[in-house]
Parts: sequence; C-alpha cells; structure tokens
Amino acid sequence: MQHSSEGDALAGRYELTSSVAVSGARRQWHAVDRTLARDVTAITFPADDPHAEAALDSARRAAGVDDLHLLRILDVGTEDGTSYVVTERVHDAESLVDLLRFQTLPAEEARRIVGEAATGLHTAAARGLHHLMLTPHDIVRSRDGAITVLGVATDGALAGLDDVPPSVASRTDTKDLVRILYAALTGRWPGAAAVPGLPSATGSSGGSASGSDEGSSDRPVPVPAPSTLVTRVPSDLDSLCLEVLVEDGGPRTPGELARLLSPWSAERVHGVGGRDVALADEEELAAAPAPHRGAATRYFDDADRPTRRRDPDETRQHAVGALPADMSVRDPSLVDLEPPAPGLPSGYDEPDRRSSGLALGIVAVLLILTLVVAVYGLRGIGSSGASGATSTKSPTSTTSSAPSSTTTSTVASGTPIKPVSITSYDPDGNGDEHNELARRAIDGDNNTMWVTHIYRTDTFGSLKNGVGLLLDLGSSKQVGSVSINVIGNPTTIEVFVTNKKTIVGGTPIGTLTNGSGEQTVRGTPRTGRYVIVWITHLSQYSGGLYRDQIAEVKVFS
Repeated sequence: MQHSSEGDALAGRYELTSSVAVSGARRQWHAVDRTLARDVTAITFPADDPHAEAALDSARRAAGVDDLHLLRILDVGTEDGTSYVVTERVHDAESLVDLLRFQTLPAEEARRIVGEAATGLHTAAARGLHHLMLTPHDIVRSRDGAITVLGVATDGALAGLDDVPPSVASRTDTKDLVRILYAALTGRWPGAAAVPGLPSATGSSGGSASGSDEGSSDRPVPVPAPSTLVTRVPSDLDSLCLEVLVEDGGPRTPGELARLLSPWSAERVHGVGGRDVALADEEELAAAPAPHRGAATRYFDDADRPTRRRDPDETRQHAVGALPADMSVRDPSLVDLEPPAPGLPSGYDEPDRRSSGLALGIVAVLLILTLVVAVYGLRGIGSSGASGATSTKSPTSTTSSAPSSTTTSTVASGTPIKPVSITSYDPDGNGDEHNELARRAIDGDNNTMWVTHIYRTDTFGSLKNGVGLLLDLGSSKQVGSVSINVIGNPTTIEVFVTNKKTIVGGTPIGTLTNGSGEQTVRGTPRTGRYVIVWITHLSQYSGGLYRDQIAEVKVFS
C-alpha cells in the first residue's frame, strides 16, 4: 500500500472513501471505520519519510490528551510501506478561512474562537505537544459553535519541527494564534508566509503556502494595527496584536493568551465584523453635507473615528503578562451594533455633550417613573394573596424560576442596603478571582458581570472548595434577604452574613440550589457587616468547562 487509493482499507478496517487534501507525500482522506460504522479522517504518508517515526510518536502521545478543542486520535500505525494516523471526523464544520471568505467576524466571536483554540493548545502543551504549523485552515467551527484545532503534534512533526524547545514551541503557537486573531478581525493574514484564501496584511505575496515556515514565523513582521484596516476593533485586541506581532512582546504561552482574552462568550456570537476603514470613510464622506465634501479625513485614531467606540472599561488588570494600560475586557453578553444606532440615518452626526446630557436626563426620569409604577404594581400583586404562599416556606428555602438574565423571578422585601465595597473571595486560592471585575456585581447594570475563572469541573477541578464575592456593608446591619442575578446555566450558591471576612464557623442564611436567573435567598434575619456570596458548584460554561457569571447582587434588610 505504498500509494493509497480510494477503496483501500488501512489495517483492514478504515476504508478510504475520498481524498480531501494533498501536501507533498502527505494525503488526508475521508474514511469509514467498518468495525464501528462511523466516519473518520485518515492521514497517510510514506513510512520511509524521514519524519514518519517522529510523526507517529507525536500522534501516539497526542492520543492520550483529552480536550474537547482537539481532534481525538483513534489509531496510529504502519502497513505495507504506508504510515497512517486516524482521527475522529468533525461534521458540519468550516475553517476560519471559509468563515472569512465574505466578511470579517464580530470582534467578540474572534475573541471566543481564539480563546477556545488557545485553551486546547494549553492542554496539549502541558503534555509536551505543540502545533508549530498553525494557520486559519487548522481552526474549524462547527454549526453549534464548537471550536476544534486540527493537526496538533502531527503537522509539526511531519515538518521536522519535533525537536523545537518547549518554550520556543509555545511562543510560536501563541504568535500564530494572535495572527489568527488578527485575520479574524481584518480578513488579512499578517504572517510572513502566505495562507491560501487570505490576502496579506503586509501587501506581500509571501513565499510559502504553509503558515509558520521555519526561521521566519517568530520574526516580527511590520503590520498595521487592525483598527487602521477595519472599524469596531476593541482596543484590547488592537493593542494585543501590535504588542505580539510588531513589538515581539506579550504572552509567551497559549495559556497566558487565553487568560488575557477571557472572559469570552459561552456561545457563538452572531453578526458581522467591522467594515473596511477606507470604505467606511468613503461612505461617511458621501453622506456628509455638500459644503463639507472634498475635505475628507482618514480616521485612524479612536478619538476621531465616529464609527468606533472605545470600550467603556479601560481598567482591567491582567492576571498574566503586562499589556498596555488601555487594554480592556468586553462583557461576553454584549454584541456590537452596526453604527449608526438602529433607526438613525446614515448621515447621522454625533450629538454634542449638552444634547447628550439632556437626552440622558429624560431617559433617567422615564426609568424612575417606570420603576415606581412597577413597585406599586408588584405590591398590589403581593397584597392580593401571593405573599401567603411565601410565608409557608422554611427560613432557608430558595425561590427558583426558569433561567432568565433579564426578568426578575422573585421580589426581595425590605429596605435596600448599599454595600460600600466589594471584592472577590478566594480563600483557597491566590485571593484574586477576577477581583478587578467584582465591582460589576453591584453597579446596578445587568449587562455587566463578575465572572469566575474557568475550571475543568463544577467543583473547581478539586483545587478549592469554592469562590465568591465579599460585600462590605460599612457597619453591622441586619440582613433579611439577598437577591442574586445569575447569568447562564444553573449553579449552587450559599449566602453568609458575618462580622468577619470569612465563612469559617458561619452558617448560610440560605442556598440557591441549581439556581439561574434573578433569585432571592431569604432566611432568618441576621446581623453582620459582611455578606459573602459563596459558590460551591459552578455552572457549565462551554463543553467541559465551568464558570459562574453574576450580573448583580442586592442586599435587603
């Protein structure tokens, strides 16, 4: 079987049905596992290839890596002069190149795709495995949004890169991931070597059809900032691309990159990406009043470009790496709107500060009136008999409802108590469970949220007993109920009222069991200065990953 062909069966089991791709002597096939009657993918190459043994060894080691972002290797072997690697088949999936064929991706979808890919490569690196040949062709998105990285370990080994030092290999994969992020944002490839299907960001045609050609993949290539090519690029992603690809700085490993990109959306982000800057400028010029035409301005600065908005949160402190101070984190629940805002004409100009203030004032008055009407309406409902049902519950019972991130399922009674401060509570870890995001849980905005780190199990990968939030009420106060708005899948949360910054020796006033949406924990009123929201079981975030997301915590007497 020196030269495989359709109809051949590897190991008498894997029938080759059609050739998918050819690269030199390496060939990729669609195949069928006759024994288990399932579709698989097979990669074949000559057994006498100088890198064949290294590739087979890498594939065997990769077979022991369990990660949803990586292709599962099912079989490895050699027969009749042909070596082969058999993997699971990814159905209904498109490569990143295919996704970029007609338009760029939404910035938050680009963040999610690269973040998920980085998570998979981080798992592989922990087993001493790397990609080293990563391009947008090697990252595919399934119809349900799942992200899979193809060719980990085997592609690099077949290219003779299996002896690259681990630190260099991790940095190579990290830089290629950032190049892929750049391509997802702009539709252009910033690498020195060409990638079929994508134009070059540097204007050069490149010299290779592969991605990270040896000797050139780690050299900084002068590329323009993504924001100079397309609109609506978040400032943190813009800065990250420049720092890694131009300044040769930034994260050194896929794991560090994943932490810098987090949090990202748990689900596929739909929509369109940014528009070409030059095209956007032409449209703005065409829409301008006649006296101003002919005096076009190219918008290359955040302060001047009306079609871009600087992210509202510019204060993120990164757990790993040192990126510029103006980098920010985007809430995964937010999706960019195509500017201008819906309902406004294309020639709409930005309102001045006075007009904006007046509009905001009117909106604020309307919101207050709406809240007053809602409160009186709900009191009326309670007085008609609904309260009787509540009074029969035990002091530590939990009120539950269908998951919802915007609808209040229970109404907390009592006088609101405004915390003077809030921090993350991580007694079993390093004390910083996204502490920089904690304030979002008491900012009154359900569109912002505090999130935990990502874990492999709902019990924190057996690393700790729990994490949470610590609210300081300023002085000892009586607390009768606490409202918590949980975003995403069900979780388990206990609520403590204490006079010390610890739950040790304390008893929760109540528990949310499998809680999701806005719910209220009620119990026998207790007096204390601190309220601790303690998560004991995380919600499922994506595939085999777990994290909690809390939009708001409200305390009542």
